[in-house]
Amino acid sequence: MHFNILKPLRTFILIVPILFIGCEQFSSETDYNSLSYKEDFRLAKVEDRYQMYLPKFMKSTNDLNEDASLQFKNELKETYTILIDETNEEAKAALQMLGSYKDSISMLENYIDFQKENLTQDVEVISLKEPLRKRIDGMPAMTFETTIAFEEIIYPVSYHVTVVEAKESLFMIMSWTLKSRKKKYFPYFEKASNSLEVFKARESEVFLD
Repeated sequence: MHFNILKPLRTFILIVPILFIGCEQFSSETDYNSLSYKEDFRLAKVEDRYQMYLPKFMKSTNDLNEDASLQFKNELKETYTILIDETNEEAKAALQMLGSYKDSISMLENYIDFQKENLTQDVEVISLKEPLRKRIDGMPAMTFETTIAFEEIIYPVSYHVTVVEAKESLFMIMSWTLKSRKKKYFPYFEKASNSLEVFKARESEVFLD
């Protein structure tokens, strides 16, 4: 299993990113339509499983989440992105074990509802945009945004979360930055998540190693 859904994600991803900069800095706004995959992004390919574009100012790392198959960051700009993928069967079994799976809604809805609740529990939620439906690479997807304040962190953190449901797997793309930099970097996060391409011919072999 590549991702144990029982692990609280906040244990891995919320403490490290905020400690690099000593003071909060407010940033200008970025226009989503002004961003170009050719000029502003680089292509990252994960074996023969999937690929997506990441901002050129972010670099690959391995210290954000041990379950992520893709991790990028820029500590100076306080921008972080991870992608966690697992099979639908694994996710469903874990949710059922937790008593969080609802037969009345889709696997995609179950999964993103769990991630939303997991991310926002026991914290001060400053804002939360409910999940919106979309399609990415022809696949059903849902995305939500939230800004959270933590007792142990000085400045609020804003998260952009997208979950894509492929034929046999789920792909969760989570990006975050300081609330004061949301308008500058969320367009990059959205553009990146919208670029996900799953290699469908190989998808059934992703978790057979």
